[in-house]
Amino acid sequence: MNFSEFMNSNYKNFWIKEKKGLNIYIRKGISPTSGSIELASISADPKGNGALTQFLNKIEESHSVFIENVINERLVVYLKKRGYTRVNDGSLAPFSYQRKKREAGLGDGDPS
Repeated sequence: MNFSEFMNSNYKNFWIKEKKGLNIYIRKGISPTSGSIELASISADPKGNGALTQFLNKIEESHSVFIENVINERLVVYLKKRGYTRVNDGSLAPFSYQRKKREAGLGDGDPS
């Protein structure tokens, strides 16, 4: 099941498979502060092939996105470049990041 199929389903959470080896455990927003789409786990094989960029470009125009427990420092830098902000306070990692819906053409940065 891909993102579009998931959004049209009755599932509230599911492991979806996108192009280029991107697998995401995703939830339809269950918390009022989390945004409309929650990415709970992201796996890309191989990493750095642009799959996450393509996926985020597709969903950020129509959904707020919340990404839980980001432990990869490269991903933290990338998300900040895309306009994501850290949600949870405190000094203990991992942190979560959120971005409200964006307008088309903004935030299409490359993580490299």
